[in-house]
Amino acid sequence: MPVLNSDIARIFDEIADLLEIEDANPFRVRAYCNAVRLILRPKRIKAIHPGSPP
Repeated sequence: MPVLNSDIARIFDEIADLLEIEDANPFRVRAYCNAVRLILRPKRIKAIHPGSPP
């Protein structure tokens, strides 16, 4: 069964929530939130890496 981007994004979002509850470094929390945004927008990632496969 393939792992979908939405599955990975959901896990990263949960990690960000848990880190925030633990009062972790806000930059670390933000890094996970940014990863979720990027994972859910694959066209943006392709613009950054134009040689990536479709």
